[in-house]
Amino acid sequence: MKNGRYENMQSGFVADSIEMTAILKDRHFTLDQFSANDGGEGKINANADIIINPDFSYTARAGLMLESAELVRQPELQLRASTDLSFEKSLDKTSLSGDITVENASIGAVEQGGVAIAELDVTEINDEGTIQAQKKQEDALGPIKLDLNLVVPNQLFVTSYGLDSEWGADLKNSGTSEEPIIGGTANLIRGFFEFSGKRFELKRGNFAFPNDKSNDPVIEIAAEHAMLEMTANLRIFGKASNPKLELSSTPYLPENEVLSRILFGTSVAELTAVEAVQLASAVYSLSNGGGQGILGGIRRANGVDRLSIDNDNGREYCTTITGEKYLTNNVYVEVSAALATGETATSVEIDLTRNLSLVTRRTMDNDNNLSVRWFWDY
Repeated sequence: MKNGRYENMQSGFVADSIEMTAILKDRHFTLDQFSANDGGEGKINANADIIINPDFSYTARAGLMLESAELVRQPELQLRASTDLSFEKSLDKTSLSGDITVENASIGAVEQGGVAIAELDVTEINDEGTIQAQKKQEDALGPIKLDLNLVVPNQLFVTSYGLDSEWGADLKNSGTSEEPIIGGTANLIRGFFEFSGKRFELKRGNFAFPNDKSNDPVIEIAAEHAMLEMTANLRIFGKASNPKLELSSTPYLPENEVLSRILFGTSVAELTAVEAVQLASAVYSLSNGGGQGILGGIRRANGVDRLSIDNDNGREYCTTITGEKYLTNNVYVEVSAALATGETATSVEIDLTRNLSLVTRRTMDNDNNLSVRWFWDY
């Protein structure tokens, strides 16, 4: 085959310019060559060797190599990755192993809808009038033993339910296809959480997967919102299946008092009846989240990784718009503009090593500075 093309309309995956060479002789199938691109610069390569025995059992070996391939192209989900995967099937076991590196992923607010096509249980009525339930086909592959390493160095963007953040991850997937076991961690790089028009800067974020069959990670996320008279602290912790939320402040105030001052800038005792209802609504919003909204559409249309609006009438520049984007895997650019004055601020961060970065900034007051940032995960 030459110049072939495959496109999955649901996921947006494309394999273009397919070139394939295969040999079928007796009960032996060999895929000598399979190469394609993803419709852009990503590359796809595969090979396979399958032997069918006289009793129709078979052994197989296959490999899949991806190089910066766009695997998912959806409005609220994009994924680009490189892989080196090996699949093997013998008479007694089936295995899938290898490495997956996610180079860029963007996850938005995916709405859950109903099933497009309903699945119906099918029964057969034979000539004698008895009804026999249709038997489900057994999985021809059986349980697949997994040995997969998933690495996300950075650029895992989550912009959903008020959260605008970037993450990295280092995960191990073992067990089987029927009972996978995930171990490892996902860690916050930067981000913020919007709640009732107030921005909480994310200070710490960690998902620790337990490496057992529950696959229920332990969450530890901390964020803060600075105000004139206090700093509000938001903490989300516990198992992902049943997370807990804690709101506190420095200096200390009761939780309802902290929430009232965040929302209305005043004490609970001074709230009107309408504001008290709004306070209850805000508590519900904090529990259920909000959508990605207009900013998500603007962000995608302009091709930036993050987009935010910060409105603070107490500051000289009031409302500012900030866009952020990775130019390469190690060069990160941030540009902010003040709507009232047209002044701009820029920041460029260059990762020199895994733990060392060079940061240059130009403020809206035209001040320039250069700094070196060193950090260590422990």
